[in-house]
Amino acid sequence: MENSIVKRIDDLGRITVPREFRMKFSIHEYDPIVMKLTENGILIKPYRKTEGLKPYLHTLRGAISELEWLTEKDKERLLEIEAAFETEIKTFEENHYE
Repeated sequence: MENSIVKRIDDLGRITVPREFRMKFSIHEYDPIVMKLTENGILIKPYRKTEGLKPYLHTLRGAISELEWLTEKDKERLLEIEAAFETEIKTFEENHYE
């Protein structure tokens, strides 16, 4: 498989992602993708459903830190659980998306 390929944009602004690319990254029909503007162009990559959890983890971390009624020991324990959950998400991504 080549690392790059030239495609034309159709009259509706669409491009076709080559089958080899889709297979390599486990992209299937109707799967969501992410398009991001970069300095060099447009990056297109699979959208992993677990990515939606990351903002919630960040919010949870902040909420735990701000709870005044929790002891520091309880906060530490909750943050450890949150970190373990984040690790589980990364492991899930590695096992299911790579």
